[in-house]
Amino acid sequence: MNKIYNCHTHVFNIENAPEKFLSGFVGKFVSWFAWPILNIGIGAYMMIKLLKLFKNRPILQKYASFLKVGTMKSQLNIFKDLKSFYNPDDHIVILSLNMDYMGAGKAKHNYKQQIHEIKRIKAHYPDTCLPFYSIDPRAGSPGELLSEARQHLKKKGFVGIKIYPALGYYPFDPGLEEVYKWASDKKVPIMTHCTKVGSYYLGDITAEMINPNSFVGQALNWPNKFDKVSFPITENLKKKKEFCDNFSHLYNYARVLEKYPDLKICFAHAGDDVGIKEAKSGNSNNSWFTHIKYLMQTYQNVYTDISYTLVNKKIHKDLYELLIDKDIGHKVLFGTDYFMTLRDKSEAKLKSEFMTFLIQQDTKIDLWDKLANKNPKQYLTSNFYNANL
Repeated sequence: MNKIYNCHTHVFNIENAPEKFLSGFVGKFVSWFAWPILNIGIGAYMMIKLLKLFKNRPILQKYASFLKVGTMKSQLNIFKDLKSFYNPDDHIVILSLNMDYMGAGKAKHNYKQQIHEIKRIKAHYPDTCLPFYSIDPRAGSPGELLSEARQHLKKKGFVGIKIYPALGYYPFDPGLEEVYKWASDKKVPIMTHCTKVGSYYLGDITAEMINPNSFVGQALNWPNKFDKVSFPITENLKKKKEFCDNFSHLYNYARVLEKYPDLKICFAHAGDDVGIKEAKSGNSNNSWFTHIKYLMQTYQNVYTDISYTLVNKKIHKDLYELLIDKDIGHKVLFGTDYFMTLRDKSEAKLKSEFMTFLIQQDTKIDLWDKLANKNPKQYLTSNFYNANL
């Protein structure tokens, strides 16, 4: 069997995350009430032990597994845990995430410290570890952002760029243009979060967010039948989560791709299982899964991965159909979203379930090899990293 490339994982721990960051994954109880407890070593240990006592509550058992990894001593420890589910020569993309500007409070270790730890992982596992450098346009001037990205890919062993607009900015932010231009010229892969759920900006909605600056115009090729991005401004801040969907709307990316059509970008999670269900229920024009497929059909270097979405076995058939699509199936990537998925399934089960499912669908075509080896190598290869060597 060829090497596996897991194109979507995370290894940041509780020390790297602002106090409110994990509320979207383990609920407000853990984020607001138990956060101080989890930040104390013995407190985290006792919390996990307590959750494991409830053997008749599977969801609590899963939260215990999630917290066990998230409270590990270092990102290196988490990476070692992740690596234990793969062969020694498999490759694992770890996506850094700049959470300093998401309005969720301060982390014990800020983004620079997170990156410092990732460099340690890369030093220990130079071939296995494939890190992506996270860019946030609020973190510096356009020139500074480009310089940081260039330095980490040319000299530090990073292989791609990670963005997460739902944390409070738009993909067409003028601060990102120089990075896009450089990435397009150098064939550097970009990974972006793309679902209507997940972490989101928790600070105050500003005037700049309501009337954002942009380095692009309208997306002239966007189908009229599809929804364009709207701005559901409301004085009711309880709807802030819905507002944050505006940041990540596919129409915003279409505007960027119209100016940089060769940009190599992966829309993570295939729009998630909710988007896939929308597409099947007659509401396809509002489905981000439908929008992602359109961009994949329109632009040569637009990809998607199936991370987290593959947790839901009910949509495995839909992912299979995406993979065998003659026009875009070569741009679908394997990823799990470890360790975020531990609330639902173990890494081993997640990987083996879908691999077995693909083998059962068609024994004449090695779809698993296509998903986990051939397609990822095509996506990851750039002027700085050659996955085929």
